[in-house]
Amino acid sequence: MPRTLLHALLACAAACSRAPSASPAPAPVPVPAPVSPDASLPDYLIRLAERGSLYVRKGSDIVDAPAADIAVLRTYPSLPDKGPLTGAAGERLTILTAKTAYAAGEEIRVLHVHEATLPGASLYVMGPKEVAGEYVDGKLASRAAKVQPGAYDGAVIPSPGVDTNYDITSHRLAAGRHALQWRSDTLSGPAVLESNVVTVDVR
Repeated sequence: MPRTLLHALLACAAACSRAPSASPAPAPVPVPAPVSPDASLPDYLIRLAERGSLYVRKGSDIVDAPAADIAVLRTYPSLPDKGPLTGAAGERLTILTAKTAYAAGEEIRVLHVHEATLPGASLYVMGPKEVAGEYVDGKLASRAAKVQPGAYDGAVIPSPGVDTNYDITSHRLAAGRHALQWRSDTLSGPAVLESNVVTVDVR
């Protein structure tokens, strides 16, 4: 082999060995497996499980939420740990997260659902609406829970039904076990409702 060609090949090999290795691809966001709705569920929950939608704000626009968030929302009808029923219309608040174990500093996205299981309440289903009264470890992590009825200008439907059009809140927490809860009144009445408690382990 000619010496010039040999030197060129050796130089190329040395340069290639110094080239930076490609960064590993980021881990995919977990998406819950779809759940077949129970035929005994009310129609509004079957529709939510099959084609429920969710929206977020992007600047001044309202756009579809990420697919992973919508997948979490669609698990609501089969969720065993919903908020307690309150009042004559059987109202409840429920929060959902994609999982219950997170790395320290990892984003924890919290979804919010207001359901009224019986007639007698009104559901203010336009949004996404600001979330008030969210607590982390018993401490208020949002504005206080007082809803301002005059601030809403949108569609209203009678119960029974479900309202999922709330902002998705986000938390990044230190290592340890943390309790998340939503306590708020709603546009349908003055009583303060308390959601289920979601406990997350952060390592």
